[in-house]
Amino acid sequence: MEEFLIYSPEQVIDLNLRESAQRFLRICRQEHLHLCDLADEVAKMALEPQELLASLPDRVPDLLPKETEGAGLPIKGIQALHAAALKVLFATELRRALEKRMSLSPAFFFDEPSEISESAAGLVLYQKSSFADGAYLGFAQCLEGLHAQYASSFSQACEDVYNGLCEYCILPIFNTVEGPLGSFYRLIDRYDLKIVATYTARAAEGSPETTFALLRRTLIPSEALLAGHKKRYLAFTLAGSEPEAAHLLSAAHLCGLSLVTVDTTLPGEAGDAVSLRYSFSLEDGDLEAFLLYLAMDAPQYRPLGLYAHLGRED
Repeated sequence: MEEFLIYSPEQVIDLNLRESAQRFLRICRQEHLHLCDLADEVAKMALEPQELLASLPDRVPDLLPKETEGAGLPIKGIQALHAAALKVLFATELRRALEKRMSLSPAFFFDEPSEISESAAGLVLYQKSSFADGAYLGFAQCLEGLHAQYASSFSQACEDVYNGLCEYCILPIFNTVEGPLGSFYRLIDRYDLKIVATYTARAAEGSPETTFALLRRTLIPSEALLAGHKKRYLAFTLAGSEPEAAHLLSAAHLCGLSLVTVDTTLPGEAGDAVSLRYSFSLEDGDLEAFLLYLAMDAPQYRPLGLYAHLGRED
């Protein structure tokens, strides 16, 4: 006790902080090793990508209890951040373990593309307008083999893609006057189409801009597009309240993804319930780790697109 009294209050605080920091680091190292071992075991069972992804929510239990009491984290917000960090850490280790055993690309996370008939391959339908013509030319410069026909309506263009009569269609999804164009997103959801690329067109310098999406029946990430353009995005819809937006945004930040937009979709856009539509900029983030996080913490998410923006600046 006498020895303790020789320290000033500031020195006691400093010693306690040092001791707490050292203990915390030891706990983190031990936790990291356990997560690596678990990731290796999960990877050994990865016979089929979709099978693995579908089983992650059951194989990976919650890394923190939902109740605040007894968790050692009295503030709910801090607890949520800690839970997101642990799940991202596991997702990162699992991604590394999987990469040792198989080729892990964005296509790993999505269903196999359906076959396209020879007559439909490369065919793009859209409604005629000078803006849409400009968007088509922008897409055609970056994707080989495209050829276009005009559609009588936006619905017809989407329906023909859905029925396999053409491979792509073009829809406007955003303009600088109205923002996100809900009626076109409803068409995208009705026909379950996926964004392949986007392009922003405008009539003249300083005039309103419209962003168009090139859409396909299945999501096939183009490695050439994703690697060749700096502006790359992941978009998806998520129904319900799990995970909470704070958890999701924390996980995305830890994976190096940046939130671009989040919109509330009305019933009918993405099913019968209100849901959230997110888009994230990939930049140099760990996309595969974030997709693994989504698979285990938000398995009900619906991918809307993994795409590059093909603007003049690219």
